[in-house]
Amino acid sequence: DYLTIEEASLPDISASQTTCCDPSATSQAQSLMSYMASVYGEHIISGQQEIYKYGPHDFPYEFDYIKDTTGKLPAIRGFDYLNCNPLYGSEDGTTNRIIEWVNNNPYDSSKQGIATASWHITVPKNFSSYTLGDSVAWADATYVPKETDFDTSKAIVEGTKEYEYYMLCLKNLAAELQKLQDANVPLIFRPLHEAEGGGGETGSWFWWGKSGSKVYKELWKLTYKTLTEEYGLHNLIWEWNSYAYETSADWYPGDEYVDVIGWDIYLPEKKATDYASYYEELRANTTTHKVAALTEVGYDPDVALLARSHVPWAYYMTWSKEFCLGEQYNTKEELRALYGSEYAIKN
Repeated sequence: DYLTIEEASLPDISASQTTCCDPSATSQAQSLMSYMASVYGEHIISGQQEIYKYGPHDFPYEFDYIKDTTGKLPAIRGFDYLNCNPLYGSEDGTTNRIIEWVNNNPYDSSKQGIATASWHITVPKNFSSYTLGDSVAWADATYVPKETDFDTSKAIVEGTKEYEYYMLCLKNLAAELQKLQDANVPLIFRPLHEAEGGGGETGSWFWWGKSGSKVYKELWKLTYKTLTEEYGLHNLIWEWNSYAYETSADWYPGDEYVDVIGWDIYLPEKKATDYASYYEELRANTTTHKVAALTEVGYDPDVALLARSHVPWAYYMTWSKEFCLGEQYNTKEELRALYGSEYAIKN
């Protein structure tokens, strides 16, 4: 009897794109991009989404809970610019909270945090009768495709009302992002997320995917070019969501417009997983080895399993208070184990 020892064949966990796709990226954005690439397969950066709501708010529920339970804080805080919208006429303080989190951590001013933001931008339900510039009630706006007559295919066509509306949305958002750039704050920016939704060309959950993948990619490129070229915003790391449908690769905007690829994963039940199959599917839907992240999760990842497998997720983002507070999804014992792990990077 004898044993034959052979060198293990390990998957390629490197990321070939470690510089920002924006050639004029700020030094802060490039530094953050390089940092995420540097932890790839060796650590995972912890993240928590803050609750988002209409109107001004400052609700640190999730972060107080994590701090009280573990003595630590996540390294990344998730924000949402949904209230930065020409329909509502006011911004809810998100920009100031981002600057404070990154430059002057409210829990410990000696530590710097990382910020990411999605953008649940809404459109008027009755867009055909809407007058550009008017405010609307929260109940009269939506991001659900079937609830609006907004024609997404026209949002990429100059001269249409849909195009003018979207340009107004970008103008409002750009004013807030400029404040971040002026404060030397980089942002992992995740606009137009989960576009494919339930799969195929007609399964989108949001208006920005309503007209299919071809229009969506043009809308993404329009967003990128408007913010970077017209408004001169170079503090953004551009993050794109994918899925594993046969058509998922059709929704990818292209390497030159994407820095980080992500997957929003809500498992039906808690189980030990490193999401390895999701990682391979995610890479298959792009054309280079991008930095990859678990951009939304319900159950916190099994950090002990990740430490063994080294599946290279740069970070995870637990979604909002319903998955954080209490113990329905993540127990206090599991939370302490996660934030006590050397594999997880936290504040």
